[in-house]
Amino acid sequence: MQAKAWKAVHVLVGSMIECLLMDYLYTIGLKGNTREHLLKMDLNQLIELCAGERILSQKTVDLCSVVRTYRNLIHPGRLLRLRENVDAKSATVAEALLQIVTDEIAAIKTAQCGFTAEQIVAKVERDPSAMAILHHLLKETGEPERKRLLLKVLPSRYYELDADPSLPSEAVLGRLSSCFRSAFEASTKETKSRVTKEFVSILKQEAQNRVYVWETEFFRAWDMEHLDPPEIAMVRDHLLSRLASGATDRLLDAMLGLGSFLGVQDVSRIVDPLIRVIVNDDKPDTLKVNAQALLYDTWGNAPQEVSEKIVVRLDKWVERFTSKGLQVEAETVQRCKGLFEVEPPF
Repeated sequence: MQAKAWKAVHVLVGSMIECLLMDYLYTIGLKGNTREHLLKMDLNQLIELCAGERILSQKTVDLCSVVRTYRNLIHPGRLLRLRENVDAKSATVAEALLQIVTDEIAAIKTAQCGFTAEQIVAKVERDPSAMAILHHLLKETGEPERKRLLLKVLPSRYYELDADPSLPSEAVLGRLSSCFRSAFEASTKETKSRVTKEFVSILKQEAQNRVYVWETEFFRAWDMEHLDPPEIAMVRDHLLSRLASGATDRLLDAMLGLGSFLGVQDVSRIVDPLIRVIVNDDKPDTLKVNAQALLYDTWGNAPQEVSEKIVVRLDKWVERFTSKGLQVEAETVQRCKGLFEVEPPF
């Protein structure tokens, strides 16, 4: 508008309105209008569909005539042949039309599609009491917004706050982490798969800090059911390597459910680091408890052959400690083994 490029104004406004309508129709999941179907529709078809569904007012539909043929303006030959005329007056109408369509779509989208990803993050960040009603907020959030929340908005905000210790408190970061898991559980299988594969991409491409944040704050080992076998193998090897480097409470929480994806060759890789934590007097009690919980969870979720090998591995630890006169450690491992006499949790 400032450059008085009237033709460009029409072309850009037409394209932006087409995008707004297409995005909204996809977001609400209007029956029969898949992403592929919507992408094949031109602006005229989108306007007629929105008019029929009362998404746009009749006044706005009438005003849309100013940009209905915006694609003609891209082709000089067609422009001359059809004698399309664009000037400052029609460009002004087009500019106003864009704001009108934006306002109408925003209003109806808020009413029908619930909260945006940004609104969810802002609420959780600023209001601790929001956690009590989070599941209600997520129910009122459309699937595309939940997907945006999980893949972009929430992780980006978490990274931003985590990078500046002067900004957040641990409580805020903890609420964002809990919000992520709640949104994940409330999402469709397709969204869960996409989000879990995002962790694989981060594992391959991102720096160590981002990998560690995602795996401990957003990921849980049982999410691996949404991955392909090669991806499962990669994530499993990564987690076991992290465990060997040093256990933390958050890492142990993230590894819950890993047993389902272990083979017999992995038994010592998970049992041995956990036993070293459990028998180490220098480790915090909470870490020891979490290590025992993961050991029990792994045994309970693993295939039978793996579960049997876990018991055998514990017997070898008892023998090793006993042979070295470390009776307290041997009894500790024996007590861990005694937990297996209880029915598995899953």
